[in-house]
Amino acid sequence: MAYLNATCEICGKKYHRCDTCDKYHDKFVSWKMYADCEDHFHVFTILRNLFLNYLSKSEAKQALQKLDLSDIDSWEDNENKKLVKELLSYNNRPTNNTNRQKYYKKK
Repeated sequence: MAYLNATCEICGKKYHRCDTCDKYHDKFVSWKMYADCEDHFHVFTILRNLFLNYLSKSEAKQALQKLDLSDIDSWEDNENKKLVKELLSYNNRPTNNTNRQKYYKKK
């Protein structure tokens, strides 16, 4: 059985990353360098792009909703889990008049 030599950047789970990924990481980037599964790598990429301002919160939410995140409750409690849950519940429209006044000035 393969030994567990890496930790998923998203969920914190230990997994096996093959020696080829380690050996050639400067020539190509495999999703296995950062995550234990492809969906978690997509989460990693979405969060990175949000951090770099390549995506808005709305765009990040839309991208996350396309992924299978059914295992989110088993993730380690970390900033990634907190941010993903925050993004999934993000609503870019003001919910009441008090918030609305912040966005719209009265003339």
